Amino acid sequence: MKYSYITFLSLVFFPGIVFADLQAENNSTALLTVEVINNTANGIPVIDDEIIVQIFQHQQLISTFESNAPDDGKAIFEDVPVGEHAAAIARVKHNDMMFTSGAIELIPSESNYTIQVDVFDVTTDRSKLSIETHHLIIDASSEGDTLEITEFMELVNSSDMAISSEKKDSQGHSVVIEMMLPEGFRNLQFTDFFEEGAIVVTDNGFYDIMAIAPGSFRAAFIYTLDITSVTMDIVKRISLPTENFMVFVNGYAKLNPPEGMEKKIMNNDNISMEYLKFSNLSQEQEISFQISGLVTKKSDILTWIILAGVFGIIIVFAVIRSGNSAPKNQ
Repeated sequence: MKYSYITFLSLVFFPGIVFADLQAENNSTALLTVEVINNTANGIPVIDDEIIVQIFQHQQLISTFESNAPDDGKAIFEDVPVGEHAAAIARVKHNDMMFTSGAIELIPSESNYTIQVDVFDVTTDRSKLSIETHHLIIDASSEGDTLEITEFMELVNSSDMAISSEKKDSQGHSVVIEMMLPEGFRNLQFTDFFEEGAIVVTDNGFYDIMAIAPGSFRAAFIYTLDITSVTMDIVKRISLPTENFMVFVNGYAKLNPPEGMEKKIMNNDNISMEYLKFSNLSQEQEISFQISGLVTKKSDILTWIILAGVFGIIIVFAVIRSGNSAPKNQ
């Protein structure tokens, strides 16, 4: 889970929220305890941390409770509405950062609930942030005029603090992770870890404004590149220190490695893929390679023009030959 300066996570988990003060269907209530735990060693005490509890039913916000963490970090909320399709989310502001719990179901048969919210002290020291494995998969198997590229990575925060950044954008948001994408990328979509509400897309890629909690996280996103020539140069700039970076090509295209490097072949489930492996890459380092054998609209048109010209020549020769072989009138 990631943690943010902004409070949009409840919208991510519960789309279509209507901010209305409604009563639970059956008027049943329960006791809810929010336990705030700071998982940073010798961290700042959670006393007086702001706590916000939101209760949803049928994807609508029906109640909001607010309090501050007591000495033991356990805040008790009474008369919390429960019912079918009801759920609670707790948010805690610690060290000027908002941390969010998972959602718990509030069923009428229970009278006591506990939500634990793990918080961390926040640092802007990004030296503990890295990528263990990064896969870039280029799919050239379709007959279209684009390449689909999927990037998978295992993002690691090896500290016991949430990592933010001193670098700010024009809106004052922290630029925590910058992902640089190949020139001309389009149709960017996020499939894991990254939250679109916390992403700012730029001409060169995107950056994430959310702090990264301690731990290891799998992240993934997809985008496309227009095929502009039969051979394309791909340049990828490394965003964080990366232990292993692998480039795969699936489909009819060929992978041309940089000078002095050999490509490898992987066979899996009767699928053959060419790949390159880079190791121990530093931040801002660039890697480059070529994809060849591509088919473009331009090359298709040129092929038809050439074929049309060839057919035209054949027809002309056929007419001439036919005229030369016709019997002469006597």
